[in-house]
Amino acid sequence: MGRGRVEAGLYAGWFSERFARAKELRGPAHYISEWFQKPDPKGDEALAAAVFDRMAADWGLEVEPAEDAE
Repeated sequence: MGRGRVEAGLYAGWFSERFARAKELRGPAHYISEWFQKPDPKGDEALAAAVFDRMAADWGLEVEPAEDAE
């Protein structure tokens, strides 16, 4: 798989997740501009966890919470 196809797949997945969370869709510039905003670590972590849990559920896997490493 070439780099362009991998990147396209990542972007397509990103857009799919973003559109799934939107109450109404806007023009492409609205979503692309989000890439250039300062990242929100807590929001990004929560989104990553939600996407991971959804992907696991799609594959029929059960996700167990990890013990805190503190």
